[in-house]
Amino acid sequence: MRFLFATLALAGALLLAPAQAEWKPEYAAAPFEVQNWYRNAELTQEAQARFPLKRVLEHYGQAPANGNWDSFRCPFCKHAKNRHAHVFEFKGVEMFGCRSTNCPTGKAMTAVQYIAHTAGLSNREAFIEYLKLAGVWKE
Repeated sequence: MRFLFATLALAGALLLAPAQAEWKPEYAAAPFEVQNWYRNAELTQEAQARFPLKRVLEHYGQAPANGNWDSFRCPFCKHAKNRHAHVFEFKGVEMFGCRSTNCPTGKAMTAVQYIAHTAGLSNREAFIEYLKLAGVWKE
């Protein structure tokens, strides 16, 4: 029952949380085609199939040692004894989440958001990195 309430609370937080985006002046200098590409960018099914979130965690050395994706140590909140992290599906998208209220991530994350948080990249840079890791990036 606790898990159900936690899941519903997490889903509610995802739906009510404002989107985070940061505009940088150099974006305006990019050619129209580049701006348009980013405006319409979305993860393709091919990229998601080739490099799902679990593979992202494996790539960064943060996959669960025991293979239990439902309960493993969160690489961000550093609760050594607690296993708060989990990978779950929300509206057809794999998400990483930590059940600890003290976790610095503060929210569930997609593969791109996970890369951004782990590698210290902007969402734009993380999106490009994800496409490269998935082998679908085209210059």
